[in-house]
Amino acid sequence: MGNNKEYRFAYNFLMTNIDHILLETLAVKPNHGYGLIEQIRKEHKVLLGNSTIYPSLKLLEKHGLVRHHWDTEAARAKKIYMVTEIGRQTVRNQRIAIQQILSKLGPVS
Repeated sequence: MGNNKEYRFAYNFLMTNIDHILLETLAVKPNHGYGLIEQIRKEHKVLLGNSTIYPSLKLLEKHGLVRHHWDTEAARAKKIYMVTEIGRQTVRNQRIAIQQILSKLGPVS
């Protein structure tokens, strides 16, 4: 991000759409919480904390869009999150809605 205003805009946009971004990210590849934080930081140049990611993941899980399993292979057990079939359908529907919105917008001058 070039300046503080750009970062704030990106951060606010991301926070407004965190559930969608988590679903999109997990639809590509299952991951653990810290891995999601790092992936979002790399892809979106925004640093989110545990207090943002985990409540969102819990809510997505409550609604049946995400589930988890424990990876006990590593030295420290990790909760690996993945998108359910309902979650995948939600991602598809959200993409359609986003495309419809974008198709109605004019070019940026």
